Amino acid sequence: MSLTKDEIIEKLLKLKALSDDERGNQNERETARKMLESLMERNNISLSDLNDSEVKEFELHYQKLHGKMEKRLLINIISKVLGREASTWYYKNRKAQITIVRCTLSQKIEIEYLYEIYRNELYRELELIFDAFIHVNKIYDPSPNPNPDDEPLSPEKMAEIEAIMARMDNMGKVQVRKALSAGESE
Repeated sequence: MSLTKDEIIEKLLKLKALSDDERGNQNERETARKMLESLMERNNISLSDLNDSEVKEFELHYQKLHGKMEKRLLINIISKVLGREASTWYYKNRKAQITIVRCTLSQKIEIEYLYEIYRNELYRELELIFDAFIHVNKIYDPSPNPNPDDEPLSPEKMAEIEAIMARMDNMGKVQVRKALSAGESE
């Protein structure tokens, strides 16, 4: 199966984003850079060809888009990438989660790339906030751990616990009045 020029450019732009990402592993960046150079040479495409993509409408399919928060995240990312041009997007079909964006291919790829990064980080952060909320409000079984042979915590688990504790410091406790006093029943 042969790829179209747009598909090749899209693949090249993804490789370029990986090779330019300072947060990534050095080996991954180097591998992406080598693959980028090889694919560009094989297809006779230069870096300027990647940057001079024409503006057209792209459909962004987000079947996994859940709730208003993810829609807001996507809208903010589109605005971040397109700036004042952000008014050039709209929903094609709200139920199918299709958003039409008028931008260059490189902008489309950047939107998709940023969405994946920010979405994953958002859910990681929400998980920490949820755990902090549970602990601040003591919404758990107060009995001691039934497993006295606990293994030592890994550095990753310790970092996660420290992150939860940091969030707990900035979180207020929910004030709950008892609905029934002791000895009352329905």
